[in-house]
Amino acid sequence: MQNIQESEKSQGQFIRSLDQAEANFWLYDQASSMNFCVMAEGEGNFSEDNLRKGLDIVQSKHALAKVQILKQVGQDSHLYFATSDKKIQIQKEVYSPDWKSKFAKETIKLFTLDDSPLIRVLFYESDHSKFAVGIIFHHSIADGRSGCRFLLDVLKASVGETLENSKAAMEYSSLMDLYPAEELYKSGPKPDKPLSIPQFVRKKGEQDPEIISFYLEEDELNSLIQSSKERRISLHGILGAVQVTALSEFFTKYQEGLLYLSTPADLRPHLSHPIPDSALGLYISLFTTPVNIRDSFDSKAKLIMNDVRTRIGRREGRAFYELLPPSEQFLEREDGLKIFLSLMSRNPQSSVLSNVGIIQGFESDEIRIQELSFTVHPALTQTVFTTVTTFENRMIININYDKARWEKKDMDRFADSFRKNLLANTNTKKSF
Repeated sequence: MQNIQESEKSQGQFIRSLDQAEANFWLYDQASSMNFCVMAEGEGNFSEDNLRKGLDIVQSKHALAKVQILKQVGQDSHLYFATSDKKIQIQKEVYSPDWKSKFAKETIKLFTLDDSPLIRVLFYESDHSKFAVGIIFHHSIADGRSGCRFLLDVLKASVGETLENSKAAMEYSSLMDLYPAEELYKSGPKPDKPLSIPQFVRKKGEQDPEIISFYLEEDELNSLIQSSKERRISLHGILGAVQVTALSEFFTKYQEGLLYLSTPADLRPHLSHPIPDSALGLYISLFTTPVNIRDSFDSKAKLIMNDVRTRIGRREGRAFYELLPPSEQFLEREDGLKIFLSLMSRNPQSSVLSNVGIIQGFESDEIRIQELSFTVHPALTQTVFTTVTTFENRMIININYDKARWEKKDMDRFADSFRKNLLANTNTKKSF
């Protein structure tokens, strides 16, 4: 344990306490790693020196790229951010085609109270100009949108492109300060409990993450967008219905019931002051939608779309973070983290689908970026964590799952069904 020292305060080392959303993610880590990784694969003249240059430039522009989390204990127990002068570490290895799997395994390694900053970087290069870069974030300081922008800025700075001018590191108010409590929604009745997928086992052993990836190329993506417009269903609604439909195939055709789909939603458009995508910070919430597995595909998709939109409209953005007691109640008890772990293990089963939308393109004479995407390992009771990114007119879908809790044949079955259901919503044909 580390406490705030007066010398730290006087030297300007203290930034601020974590708000409830940020502190919750620190707590979630104690049960199951909630770090996330933004990653890119490319080719061209790119070295560790290039990467180091880009990281140093971009780190200097973000206050949260220079912090560690410390713990104050006693009568005023809380977690707080404190600045550090340490550079972001680079872990270098030889490039291999399974770079995503390696990134997934590195992502779940926790940041401790002694670690600073709360970002680390993986760099895999080959003798044939092929490389992959992964940036791992503690979720309290960033989300998928700001993380992807951070990586894009690092790549730009690494090849000499000028970024937005900023004389001082960007520092913005936290989510809970910008999403006022007095505008909270009035909660309704609790939904029925979801079905438990029998092939998913809640083991207590070591996490063993794996990623299955596939892509919609430009013609397939355009066809999906056109289908979405014609049916007046959002892309997220379609993707969510694809995921629920694929998971529902683990049940017999006579089985009735619900599956929960959790959606990380960007709250930036709904804050009291604007926050740019380029600003590091946690500005998302999580909405969980109960979906009947026997509804038609379009009914599922419209339900998911309308439920997320309605709950954002009702300003339910704080609800996910206020399901639990304040973090101080766990920090003040010797058995607090044990109690928290017990609470997490009793959560109902759900799957997660996170779509960050379109990421700005990248042009350079020196390097070509073929893919930019992100991934998160599913928590204890989350069956899969699917992330979707659209970059350079190509949609990248990463399905992150735990091999300690799934048989490979079952996850291959799910991924195959996901692909087929998604392509069924386009006008293109593709063999498997």
